[in-house]
Amino acid sequence: MTHSIRSSAVLRSFPSGAPGPIRAYKLDRREAVKRPATHEIPNGPKVRVYDNGGKTLDRYTVVIDGKDWDDSASHGAKSMLGLSEGGVSFSQFTEGKEGKHLGKGVAFGSLSAETQRHIARRLK
Repeated sequence: MTHSIRSSAVLRSFPSGAPGPIRAYKLDRREAVKRPATHEIPNGPKVRVYDNGGKTLDRYTVVIDGKDWDDSASHGAKSMLGLSEGGVSFSQFTEGKEGKHLGKGVAFGSLSAETQRHIARRLK
């Protein structure tokens, strides 16, 4: 015999011999994320920029919005560009989920001129 917990996103089953009481909990915790302002790259897509404060080499993550960048097979993932300051040491496209794990949202205009130029070049 199994017991089930139904949340807003997932149905989980546990064996009846599971230790302790079974408590319902929300498995799909979507925390409210304050998104940074969207900036439109001239002759390019709209973007939002996150800064992790230099914790990793790919300090900045640029989330890309635009029909040319959408991929219906990505199951909610967004196209992104991860890069170091100026894109000199690291600059790579990837896909991922937008959220606070990317760092603090920053305005595109607050980036160095070199970093802004690099992003614009990569997204044209």
